Amino acid sequence: MSTDEIDPDILDVLIQERSRGRRGSPEEAKRKRERQRLVSALDSAMRRADKHGFSDALRNGGITEGSAAWKNAWTAYYAYQSRR
Repeated sequence: MSTDEIDPDILDVLIQERSRGRRGSPEEAKRKRERQRLVSALDSAMRRADKHGFSDALRNGGITEGSAAWKNAWTAYYAYQSRR
């Protein structure tokens, strides 16, 4: 089926749907920016050896105290500090 056989309105919709998938959704872009901010804040706190800043960044990132992610983050923090 060639593009000549497809209704022009349907062809416009198909083109829009294809381009929408490539850009990603606004929600996806927002999640990506938030994650990047969290990573940046955690990295900064680790480099400064700032335990309070690290805890605050974890909390602001939605990671709750006592969770597996919290424990893994602190394990990484102490491993980084021991290598310095």
